[in-house]
Amino acid sequence: MPRQRIRIIRRLIVSLGLIGISVLLVIVASGNRPIVANLLSDVRAADNNYISWVEHLIDDQALSGGIELRGADGLEMADLDGDGFLDIVSVHEDKNHIRLAFGSNDSDQWDSYTLAQGDWVEGVEDPALGDINGDGHIDILVAVEGGSIIYFENPGDQVRTMDNWQSAAPTVSKGTGSWIKVYLADFNQDGKLEAVATNKSIKMHAGYGSMEVPESPVSWFEIPADPLDENAWIEHPMGYYRVPVNSQPVDIDGDGDLDVIAGSRGEARMILFRNDSTATEIKFTEHAIDVNNRSVPATPVRPKMLSGMVMAFADLNQDQRLDIVTFEASWRIVWLEQPHDLSMPWEIHTIGKDYPDSPIALTLFDINEDGRLDLLTGGYSQDPRDHDVENPGLMHRGAGLWWLEQPENVNATWIRHNISRRSRGMFDILEPMDMNKDGLMDFVGTRGNSSEFDGVFWLEQRRTPNPEKVFSQARASESEQLALPPIWIRKLPEWVLSRMSL
Repeated sequence: MPRQRIRIIRRLIVSLGLIGISVLLVIVASGNRPIVANLLSDVRAADNNYISWVEHLIDDQALSGGIELRGADGLEMADLDGDGFLDIVSVHEDKNHIRLAFGSNDSDQWDSYTLAQGDWVEGVEDPALGDINGDGHIDILVAVEGGSIIYFENPGDQVRTMDNWQSAAPTVSKGTGSWIKVYLADFNQDGKLEAVATNKSIKMHAGYGSMEVPESPVSWFEIPADPLDENAWIEHPMGYYRVPVNSQPVDIDGDGDLDVIAGSRGEARMILFRNDSTATEIKFTEHAIDVNNRSVPATPVRPKMLSGMVMAFADLNQDQRLDIVTFEASWRIVWLEQPHDLSMPWEIHTIGKDYPDSPIALTLFDINEDGRLDLLTGGYSQDPRDHDVENPGLMHRGAGLWWLEQPENVNATWIRHNISRRSRGMFDILEPMDMNKDGLMDFVGTRGNSSEFDGVFWLEQRRTPNPEKVFSQARASESEQLALPPIWIRKLPEWVLSRMSL
């Protein structure tokens, strides 16, 4: 029998097998399951009070007077106007908007403006904030998937007049690919900021698409004294990779300067650029991050497979070395244990396996105040984005919000605590901030994938002596709140989950 026919038969067997598994799951798991958001909290903090959550809105279509703020993605907070209150810079990639929300002494009152919109910020991604021109005011740098990085200069006293913000797109970044991440860092510790950015070559819908594209660079940029001089920015490529998706500054080796951890989606691997700069020269040495010899897995490369797309850093095992929290699959969060010698492989540990949901944001914070870092995350729902799926099945990928409690043994599976689970939503980032100054840590986040519900929100943490509803949503009309699938679905064998994720 020809080999091609054998391959076709094998694929049919696998497909029929998966259909059978799906039907069996529906039959076995039939019956009523409780809606996540309606459950009473059963989680206690160290003070013995129960933890629950309340949603507050900052910016969306309704609050903006009808602006379609679709695809809220990156978010950063800083005091842009110098009034002592934190402000928010958010980017909305599906409808090409950069928004500024100015804070006040009331965490539910925000004064919001559109800084930029239209094709020149097409697919705008994560912002970076810092005093880039050295005038004492916080400026903004953004990566644009449509084709450049863009600098916005804070005008100072006229900060709330958007026309007073001048901008520049460095010539070396224009028309060279698709920029997805940008950060600011002082690599040589001379008091001046540099930029580091990731060019993934092509713009892909929802992170999917062919990986057979030309290699593109992870670069750091030398910023001129006048950042508005577009021709004076100098790009320094650090390495070329297939669909690189991150280049995050962090002092991973603990020597006092900022290194860079990069990641490639097309190669499903992560790379360390160790900072070897001097006072007069910025330079890096490339090291592979070999994860138990599985840094470059067999094809097909699936979304988020050790690509470093999202990373968080902490010394989880208390050995005085920073570890990395990231994904090994679209449903599994892991942490990578830094070896005592960076030439050795990193040990991999599972934090949580959340199939069918696909976590995105990774925020480490001691939520229950037991002295151990926990992990707050949120799900990335499947299409469609403009309406809820009718009668979503057990395998529907929901828009969950949940946190994972670190156990006493950090190598054990972390304990999942659910907050909310909607039919639609995407939570790219969740930043810790005590928004209402009550001494409890809240979280500021963005939401996409949900049409008119896209935007910026904050999640208030509450403590009560008696159990309360675990989540109170801000809107009366919302995307449908869902139940969790049975827990044993998340415990299916890896080979089954891998097949279902294709």
